[in-house]
Amino acid sequence: PTVRKVPRDLALITAVIGIPYLTYVSYLWVQLESGWLRPRVGDGDERQALIVAAQSSGTVQMASTLRKLGLEVAHEHSDALSAFARDGTVSWMHGLRFLPGDAPEYSPVALCSRPHPNMGFHPAMFRRSECSYRKKWDECWVRECHSIVKEEWGCAVNEG
Repeated sequence: PTVRKVPRDLALITAVIGIPYLTYVSYLWVQLESGWLRPRVGDGDERQALIVAAQSSGTVQMASTLRKLGLEVAHEHSDALSAFARDGTVSWMHGLRFLPGDAPEYSPVALCSRPHPNMGFHPAMFRRSECSYRKKWDECWVRECHSIVKEEWGCAVNEG
């Protein structure tokens, strides 16, 4: 009978999976968070571009084209500490910023009562959260969603 060497197999699996993952996470940390190569961009920092368009109107292609032109633009994501969104974002959901007035009471309820993966909306696309990223949706994400909808709704037209 063949004797398996479990510690050796475990070390090999760890090396094959762990080293590339650690390299990737380290790369993201150096590029986005460390401030070693360039200044960090926080949640509240202004960006050069916010392109708002309707769903299925070519926002993915627009973001791709802007990246090819050398801009660091994300699609449906504005957290520059976890995504390459230093110059801005192309998004339909960020259109909340241009809606007039305050958010009606039913809007956060409608948007935040359950996850909407097919809409391309999740509270994590706006900023970092204390909620667990291991859970797609729970009560913490519901609270975060309500907070974001109320903060973002009309902020571009109400402030200026």
